[in-house]
Amino acid sequence: MINWDWTVFESDKVALAYSQFEKESGIKWQKSSGDFVDSHDIGLFSCSLQYLQSPFKVLRKFASKCKYLIIMRLPLIDESNHVITKQIFTEGIYHEASSSWPAWFFSKNRFYSEIEKIGKVIYKWKTPTEIIHFEGKSIMMEGVLVRVNNVVPGRG
Repeated sequence: MINWDWTVFESDKVALAYSQFEKESGIKWQKSSGDFVDSHDIGLFSCSLQYLQSPFKVLRKFASKCKYLIIMRLPLIDESNHVITKQIFTEGIYHEASSSWPAWFFSKNRFYSEIEKIGKVIYKWKTPTEIIHFEGKSIMMEGVLVRVNNVVPGRG
């Protein structure tokens, strides 16, 4: 019998559109571009971090108000640097619409170096049901649970 208090941070337009459903859904929708006033127990990034222009800046921003971060569905690669690429679809509705967008493939070593500045990794996992392709290789998506430090560099 746990009552969850959900707040979803989204782009300005999505937050505005979904805010009309707050009462019936029990979910608060807020603009991710705004300032965070309230603290939260858990910040969840699910298949979203790699699509942000400044992913580590956003992580630090959320870490400043969360006790834990769950970061799921990450494309981590064994390269020395992060790689920005263009995601192109070969089937489905996005393919039919000729959609594409920028996406990061994170250097595993550099990603975890950034995470160490934010907090302590509690658990890591791989998601064998989600494979994406990068430069001829199959990349299994990964996840991580982070206990946030009391003081996160770049807060504020």
